[in-house]
Amino acid sequence: SRLPTSDKRESNLATRSPYKPFRTQPDYIKFGQLRDFQLAGINFLAHNWCKGNNVILADEMGLGKTVQSVSFMSWLIHDRRQEGPFLVVVPLSTMPAWADTFNNWTPDLNYIVYNGNEASRKILREHELLVDGNPRKTKFNVMLTTYEYILLDSAFLSQMKWQFMAVDEAHRLKNRDSQLYVKLMDFGAPSRLLITGTPLQNELKELSALMDFLMPGLININDDIPIDDSEATRQALDELMKAISPYMIRRVKENVTSDLPGKTEKIIRVELSDVQLEYYKNILTRNYAALNSGTKGQKQSLLNIMMELKKASNHPFMFPNAEDRILEGKTGREDQLKALVTSSGKMMLLDRLLTRLKADGHRVLIFSQMVKMLDIIGDYLHLRGHQYQRLDGTIAAGPRRQAIDHFNAPDSKDFCFILSTRAGGLGINLMTADTVILFDSDWNPQADLQAMARAHRIGQKNPVTIYRFVSKDTVEEEVLERARNKLILEHITIHQAMTEKEAKALRNKLDSAGVSTAEPVAHDDLSRILKRRGQKMFEQSGNQKKLEELDIDAVLENAEIHQTEQAGAGITASGGADFLKSFEYTDVKLDLEWDDIIPKEHLEAIKAEEKAKNEAQYLESVIEENQPRNAKRKSREDDAREQRAAKKRARDLAAQAAADIESDNESNAGADPERPMSEKDIRNLIRAYEKYGSIEERQDEIIREARLVGRNVDLLKATLDEVVGISKKLLQEEQDRVLALERETNKPITKKDKKAVLFDFKGVKRLNAETLTERPLEMRMLRDVEKSLGDNWRNFRIPEASKPAHYTCPWGAREDGMLCIGIAKHGYGAWVAIRDDPDLGMGDKFYLEEHRVGIKEERTKADEKNAKSPGAVHL
Repeated sequence: SRLPTSDKRESNLATRSPYKPFRTQPDYIKFGQLRDFQLAGINFLAHNWCKGNNVILADEMGLGKTVQSVSFMSWLIHDRRQEGPFLVVVPLSTMPAWADTFNNWTPDLNYIVYNGNEASRKILREHELLVDGNPRKTKFNVMLTTYEYILLDSAFLSQMKWQFMAVDEAHRLKNRDSQLYVKLMDFGAPSRLLITGTPLQNELKELSALMDFLMPGLININDDIPIDDSEATRQALDELMKAISPYMIRRVKENVTSDLPGKTEKIIRVELSDVQLEYYKNILTRNYAALNSGTKGQKQSLLNIMMELKKASNHPFMFPNAEDRILEGKTGREDQLKALVTSSGKMMLLDRLLTRLKADGHRVLIFSQMVKMLDIIGDYLHLRGHQYQRLDGTIAAGPRRQAIDHFNAPDSKDFCFILSTRAGGLGINLMTADTVILFDSDWNPQADLQAMARAHRIGQKNPVTIYRFVSKDTVEEEVLERARNKLILEHITIHQAMTEKEAKALRNKLDSAGVSTAEPVAHDDLSRILKRRGQKMFEQSGNQKKLEELDIDAVLENAEIHQTEQAGAGITASGGADFLKSFEYTDVKLDLEWDDIIPKEHLEAIKAEEKAKNEAQYLESVIEENQPRNAKRKSREDDAREQRAAKKRARDLAAQAAADIESDNESNAGADPERPMSEKDIRNLIRAYEKYGSIEERQDEIIREARLVGRNVDLLKATLDEVVGISKKLLQEEQDRVLALERETNKPITKKDKKAVLFDFKGVKRLNAETLTERPLEMRMLRDVEKSLGDNWRNFRIPEASKPAHYTCPWGAREDGMLCIGIAKHGYGAWVAIRDDPDLGMGDKFYLEEHRVGIKEERTKADEKNAKSPGAVHL
């Protein structure tokens, strides 16, 4: 096929022909009809390209920024004979939507998707991108890739002579010191486009970074405009806006889409069921000590309580064993459905609402932050016979695209699509639905707005209704209130072009008045919320009867109409009492104690239980002190073992609670890739290193496994170098100690005399120095063996094991061989993946559940002998 070649006269700004506006859609833009405002947007991009200006396309979500950008690239190729290469950098979640837009609207553009693992990208680099390996001669018009691959492969990609660069979700570039910013600047593309659907941040230094990325030094933005009401300040801000406006275009739906059907948002408050109320009150009462600890208490305890209350506000099945307890052994389909629906106020509301919506011919998107909640909703839809699709952060790109296409197909029978709020918030078009249900709300209102925009967007033919469920008088009321306040604050700061100092002063004023806009993190803030939202819980009764008599018509009629996007419209930032009234805040004084909130009878029971527990502990300690020495030692050993098991159970529960909230890898998209690594980051990095070995050889897998995509690779390597360096030093010291001991005793030291070298590193406990030193060598050896075998790897065997494995299943040379191949393929410790890999044939060889801590503790000593092996502990 013909290789891309560009008209050099048009490439050169000095000889570029003048801009000619077009009023109708060019023939080379296929698939659908562009709106007038979209044609105007493409003309804006074309006009500025002719003048050599780089710009920001900042239209509101759902107005077709992607199709405008792709159409502009098609204009460059067809009208100006600029055939690339063009670079388009997007978040991973939006890549399928970009690919669809290229396929549909500009089918003649030769675009290539640059992604995949290191081996896949190597094939692309060697065979698909360049002519004879020359980075100045490319085989494609457009490369579509993500931020992560820019960071991973910048050394290769920066060699190409890019004509044009577009960056989607451009707020990633607000920090001029970030690795992404620096590396993309190094690419040297003369023409650049930034694409963002969210308003610019209110800090002028961030706006300065974006403008400098587009055209370094052209616009001088003063971060220190004085905070006063003087004429000089107003004039300075006016001049700044005038300087920026030629380089940014932003349209909002209400101004450009008179034919876009309306959107109505209704907030429906629903009581907790009796079971939910019981769980909610129990969470507060059983955590009495943590709640009552004052400012000395640990913030993490209050965060955990908050999370538990949010789960109780959704459904009791969110908790272990609740389903079995409520079902009481019943297994019939009707029994399961009844228990699932009647045990949650929100589920009873959902059941009635979906029945009405289906009868009226609507199609529905249901969003929740909690993946476990999606499981429960999925079970309900299955039991009710409603056909549905599902999408959350665990679903890969291929199945994700299939689910979306299946739902959007003209003859689709799907009634519902259930999605996690964060994973379903970007790059997804589901406008064949006309109803959105937010089962729970996000602290960040932008996440909910993006979820709504999946249905309410250009091309929608029907009015869209959003139903936001809120459990009455719970912490969910706080989430909703803070999200609204945050939107008001953003509206004020953005539309009044505030400086960073002004915005900070405004936030301080709101804080002093008790108005909160952010997700709670401070101990006092968490305590205030829990008290405020805990007061009414102990006053409620008769909720179940109200829910059973719920009249869906009356509920919908009385629902609060809410306009999320209009929050803050018409409000000024002049301050004063009227201004603060806009935020509709309520306050609970911190000196109100939990003894005043929890009813007396509950309080007496709690204190009696605490007293009995303390007395039992004291009695146990007295008995232990008076036991014989040997018995005492055994008791202490048993107690220590039980304590370790209890701590392990607590860690498992904490991890489960954290996993319930969907945390898209891109939720920290705006953070600095070079920021210091947290203890959690370091722990994840070391675990990934122990799984795959050398980061030089398995960089992509380690970064993904550690959930550190987008972080500075040099920083990750330096961290591993440091921890491995410490390991080697400690091993050498241990070796010197052993040699000295051998010289002293004049006899060889046995394995029994040697001890594991364990150490702590920046908060990460009990790292094994030998493992950290040896693992890369072991993994390299296994991979070399696998590679040398080629297609013959299935015949790999490890003969003559030094001593037989006394497992309960047949185990020999074949199993050892396939275990080694599995470790090379999936990583050390990936026992589930190895067991489930059909090519390895190890499905009936692993007994991973048998040796989980909880199950192991339940077995008697007699049962222990009959436990099946191998489990993870043996492998």
